[in-house]
Amino acid sequence: MIVRDAGGSKLVQLDTKGFCLSDHEKAYLKLAEFVNRKSDNRGNPRQFMERHLDLVFQPQLSIIRRAQPFLTLSDKITELEKAQALPAEIAKKLHAYREALNPDHHDDDHDKAVEDARNNTKQMLDVLYLLPT
Repeated sequence: MIVRDAGGSKLVQLDTKGFCLSDHEKAYLKLAEFVNRKSDNRGNPRQFMERHLDLVFQPQLSIIRRAQPFLTLSDKITELEKAQALPAEIAKKLHAYREALNPDHHDDDHDKAVEDARNNTKQMLDVLYLLPT
């Protein structure tokens, strides 16, 4: 790849692995770095969860959207449970993560809040990647 800098242009080896990743895969890697304490960037786990459900349950959600075109994350989880695409115990966990990841949930103790965020994110990822399909 050719990169311009102050001295002109130079050839730089392209990171083909990162170049080929989807936005969702890149978001996962950021969350995994946060969970594994390689970064303090929390990413956006709530947005990731919604996008993941959209991808995994695209056929079911396209049917649900015929009756309800505008679905919140809460609606998606509830409707997927009603459609028996999500078991009740998984839907309950996803609702709990959704609520814990709402932007208005902040803690005054920064260190505790970061660790809680890491734990919540890890648990959420564990549930999302073990979903029945």
